[in-house]
Amino acid sequence: MRIYCDSNVFRKAKKTSKQFNQAAYNTLESLKDHFVFVFSEAHLSDLTKSQEDYRKEDLVLMERYVNNNYFCRDHIKKEFQILIATPTEAYDSKDFTAADEFLDNPYDSMSKLFDFEGGEEYGKLFKSMFDLPIFPDNDLNIESAQPEHRELLEQFKGVRTINDALKKFQGVGQMLDSDTVFKKYKNLLLTYVDRSAYSYDEWEFEFDEKMKDTAFGKSFSEMVDLTMVESDRSDEYTSFINTYVQLEFFGVTEERTGKKNKLKKNSHLDLNKDAAHAFFASKTDYFVTDDIGVQTKAFIVYKLFNIQTKVLSVQDFIARSMLLLKNEDTTASFYGGLSFSLKKGFIINQSLQDQRQLIKLLYPVFNYYNRMQINQNKHGQSIQLFKSYEISYGIMFAEIALLIFKCERVFGRAIDLKDEKKISEFKEYENGEFIRTWKHNGLDITLSWEKNTLEQSIIVLTMCF
Repeated sequence: MRIYCDSNVFRKAKKTSKQFNQAAYNTLESLKDHFVFVFSEAHLSDLTKSQEDYRKEDLVLMERYVNNNYFCRDHIKKEFQILIATPTEAYDSKDFTAADEFLDNPYDSMSKLFDFEGGEEYGKLFKSMFDLPIFPDNDLNIESAQPEHRELLEQFKGVRTINDALKKFQGVGQMLDSDTVFKKYKNLLLTYVDRSAYSYDEWEFEFDEKMKDTAFGKSFSEMVDLTMVESDRSDEYTSFINTYVQLEFFGVTEERTGKKNKLKKNSHLDLNKDAAHAFFASKTDYFVTDDIGVQTKAFIVYKLFNIQTKVLSVQDFIARSMLLLKNEDTTASFYGGLSFSLKKGFIINQSLQDQRQLIKLLYPVFNYYNRMQINQNKHGQSIQLFKSYEISYGIMFAEIALLIFKCERVFGRAIDLKDEKKISEFKEYENGEFIRTWKHNGLDITLSWEKNTLEQSIIVLTMCF
C-alpha cells in the first residue's frame, strides 16, 4: 500500500519545527516499515525557496520515511515515472535555477537552448511555432470595458503572436507567482457570472452541468477542454493539472484560511504546485494533507477522473493508522483471515467449466492483496492472492521487497535461499518467474511476477495444497 504525504505533513515529524506534532510523528514512525511512502518532484519544488541548511535537513528527514521511492514526470516524453532516488539525489539532479530564469525571461532563455552546433534547425522550428498567431484580429475595444478592467486588458494590446506575448511579458515568472495578478484575472472573469449558481459548496457534483446555465453557456468540463490545445487533451498530467487549477480560477471552489475564514491568497504557481502533489498522490492509495483547499480540489478531481485514492487529513491519517496496523498479519491471523474470507467473502465470478472462483477479500491481506482466486484442477487445489486495479500504475520494487519481508514474517525463511537482492535488481525477473518460494503448514507457497488479463503487471502469492 502506497502513502503520499504533502510537504507540511513531513514538517510535523520534524522535532525542531514549530509545526511538530507528536501524534503525527508517532504515526509515521509506526507505519514506515510496513508501507511504501513516496515523494515526488512536487516536494522538491516546495523546497526551492528554503535556506540551504533547512532544505538539506528536510530532504534527509523525508528520506527517513520515503527512502528512495521517487515519482516524477518526463515532461518531454509526457510520461509518469517511478524512479529509484533519495530526495537529496533527486533534488541535486534538477536545475531549478534554469527553470526560474526561463519563467523570468522565456524569450531569451528559449533562444539560448539552441545555441549549439546543429541547433539552428531546431531554433528555426521553434521560431516558426512562436510566430503562430494567438490573436489573429487583436483589436480590443478597451474603452468599452469597465474602468477597473481596462488596465488588465491594456496588457494585451499589440499581442498577436506567441513571440509578441513572450517579449511583452518578460516578467512572466513574477506574474505567475503573484497572487495579486491571479486575483485580478479571476475577478475579471467572475464579473460576468454569479459563482453561487454553480459552485461546488452550493451544488456539489452538479456544478459541472450547472455552469451551463450561466453566461459561460458551457459545462465546467467543456470550459476546461477549451483552455487546452488538442495535444494536451490526451495527456493525463496536463489534463489533471488544468482541471485542478480551473476549479479555483472559475470559482467552482474558493480556498479560505484562518479563523476569520478569509480568502486564501493564491498564485498560478501555488495552485500548480498543489495540483502536482494531488496528481502524484493519485498514483497511491492515500493522500495525506491538512490543507482544506487541497483536500477539496483533490477529492473533486479524483471523482471526475475516476481515481480511487483516498484523501485524508492528518487527524484522519492518525486514526486510520491504527486500523492499518491491525491488518498486519501474523501466522494465525493470516490463515484465520483466509478461512473467514472463503466463507464470507463476496464472490465476484465463478466458472464451473474450469472450477475457478474469484472472491473480493473483506480486508487487504498484508495491507496489499484485495482479491483471492480459488483454482481446482487435476493437480489439486490452489489459492492465489493478487491486487486488482481500476487503473494500474505499475509495480514498485519497494512493494516487492516489502511483500517478501511480510511473507517471511509469516512463513519463515524462503527455501530457495536466494541472496538478498538490491531493490533495483528486481527488474531482472520475467513474467511467471518465482521471486521467492516457501513450504509452510503443508503448503507450497510462491511469490511470483505475473500478468493479468488486462496485461497489467501484478505480484501474485500462490498457495498450493
